[in-house]
Amino acid sequence: LSSKKSINLEITSAAVLEPDTYIELPEKTFTEYAKRTVIFNKAVNPATLQNHIRIEDSTGDPVQITIVAGDDGISALIYPSAGAFLPGNYTIYIEPEIMSSDGQPLKSGYKMNFYIGARHLSC
Repeated sequence: LSSKKSINLEITSAAVLEPDTYIELPEKTFTEYAKRTVIFNKAVNPATLQNHIRIEDSTGDPVQITIVAGDDGISALIYPSAGAFLPGNYTIYIEPEIMSSDGQPLKSGYKMNFYIGARHLSC
């Protein structure tokens, strides 16, 4: 998938962190409104994706999103509601409660700041 349309995060369970601690991933910039994709390093239990991936705007308010398990079994597709993204800064949070298909939880949470630019923002 193009990095211009998706956030591709490979998540591994190698690190052991304290609860409520997030590994911060490098910031990205996007110039268009589009779905985002989170890619895990192994198959995930799709039932654990809901309520464990969230996006907040720069003031900490939640962005309305729909999360769908990818057909490949290792990804989550994130669809923002129409008009949800305006130009500005956002943060995506991946919670450690997401579990693999064999019942293993992530050992840490992840977060990534991203910016949506003003160009090509059409819904």
